[in-house]
Amino acid sequence: MSATIEATIRTETGKGVARKLRAAGKVPAVLYGHGEEALPLTIDPKKLSYELAHAEGYHSILTLKIAGDKPQEHKVLIQDYNAQPVSDTLLHVDFMAMQDDKPLMRTVPLVLEGRPAGVKLGGRLSIYRREIKIKCLPANFLPAIKIDISEMNIDDTMRVQDITLPEGVEAIAKDNYAIAFVKQAKVEIALPEEGEEAAAAPEATETPAES
Repeated sequence: MSATIEATIRTETGKGVARKLRAAGKVPAVLYGHGEEALPLTIDPKKLSYELAHAEGYHSILTLKIAGDKPQEHKVLIQDYNAQPVSDTLLHVDFMAMQDDKPLMRTVPLVLEGRPAGVKLGGRLSIYRREIKIKCLPANFLPAIKIDISEMNIDDTMRVQDITLPEGVEAIAKDNYAIAFVKQAKVEIALPEEGEEAAAAPEATETPAES
């Protein structure tokens, strides 16, 4: 179930209006993609800040309820947002409305699950990508793509085309880039410390030939 964010329509815009809203504990927002012109809104940031604090919050589908003479309700994604760098207080939010028959193109996190078999044998896991761009209809949208890497052995590479995506979800990639690689751990050879003599090699011995 998606979280619900309540909003009201803003009739005034500008920096001065935005400052007054923030002083009153509200945040200016804008809704795009709902079939009309961009709609200025005002929201209470508390609920949205809670959602953004979670791992998949920015990528989650939200229900935006707009109060007014003609109430509206939209399924939305967060297109962008601004926050104070120190306090992380929200300053502005852009929402993008989702339409059931229009595919989405969105970059979402990759979640690697499991401990590679090669790591259990002493290898090391290198992760090259933590996000993936996908295309799908809203009904098939996932806030994150999970990948099981437990079968990866030493010298195995996981590439974008190796990912098994859910039905209706397509990866958008110009090349078959690497996501993860399990490499053989380097074997470190202990060298003698300064002033310490290296162990002498054993002298060769001869075995007399039998007469």
